[in-house]
Amino acid sequence: MYHHDGHDLFVIDGHMHFWDANPENWKNKYGESWIKCFYAYHSALSPADAVWPFEKFCRYGEEALVDDLFRNGYVDMAILNSTYLYEFYKNGFNSHAQNNIVKTKYPDRLLLCGSFDPREEESGFDAFRRMVAEYPISGLKLYTAEWYDGSRGWTLKQQVSVCLTYGLTMLAVIAPWTYHNWRLYHRFLPLTISAGVLWQGSPEFYHLVQRNRGHLDIWANELNPERNGGHDPFTIDGDQYFTRRALQSIRAEPGVYVTYSLKKAGYFWFGNPAAEWGYFALYDWQTLRQWYPYSSLKLLNMFMTRQLPLVALVALVFLAVRGGPSHNTFPVAASNAKY
Repeated sequence: MYHHDGHDLFVIDGHMHFWDANPENWKNKYGESWIKCFYAYHSALSPADAVWPFEKFCRYGEEALVDDLFRNGYVDMAILNSTYLYEFYKNGFNSHAQNNIVKTKYPDRLLLCGSFDPREEESGFDAFRRMVAEYPISGLKLYTAEWYDGSRGWTLKQQVSVCLTYGLTMLAVIAPWTYHNWRLYHRFLPLTISAGVLWQGSPEFYHLVQRNRGHLDIWANELNPERNGGHDPFTIDGDQYFTRRALQSIRAEPGVYVTYSLKKAGYFWFGNPAAEWGYFALYDWQTLRQWYPYSSLKLLNMFMTRQLPLVALVALVFLAVRGGPSHNTFPVAASNAKY
């Protein structure tokens, strides 16, 4: 029990191990590498006077564990996890059978956790049922970090392949934007400018909408280069100008900025009261031309781009119907449905 400011605090160590990584228990080089990797963390991150000898780190010892946790330490109860690693260690790293030896001596101070690997399927369930029947198992650790039946994680070749795939995909998406920006602005800009978006979330902007100014009105005046001194938010210089104004406004009124940010989180789902158009205005050509005085070709490009979330939503529904990983795609589907 830990005493602090007149209070007694019940302390639970929520995650501990009692491993056997003695060299005699190493099955191969991986057992040696595993414990040396752990020891490197310990020796590099601990104060110099708290670093243990490597031999003690490999095999802690029951008396040292009980002294540090219960006799000299403040731990009232500890959760003892089981990790097997039979591919690395002859007798396992710290199996539930090994852990149960010390658990039996201190039954009221230790909670014993078993382990289950989903890759073992029904045979794993059977083994876990026997474990619970034979030992005082209080918890379960879903553990898939061990090697099992040829499953040893990704090879270096697979990792490089995935990195290259994602990297080339990102390059294919970003490169046209970067080229467009270089040709248009003669500057290296990987994606696009923000069009003053930070200023549109600043306290200065918030005060405008609080005076019942709508977005269309603000874009026609404060964000209109013909009326604001030539600061076009769709240029790099104009975007930087509005970003500086936004930062000055946020520094001056941080509380208002936090308040407006919280309100905008609600606006995202329920609609912004300062917006002049609803969700279906996107399909109204006249409204589009009123908001965006661009060429018909550019408006058509904007319109098609904004349909992409719908295409993604249809693709996710198709995957779910075909029996794909619908549970993994549900958050993405929900987000796309919102858009």
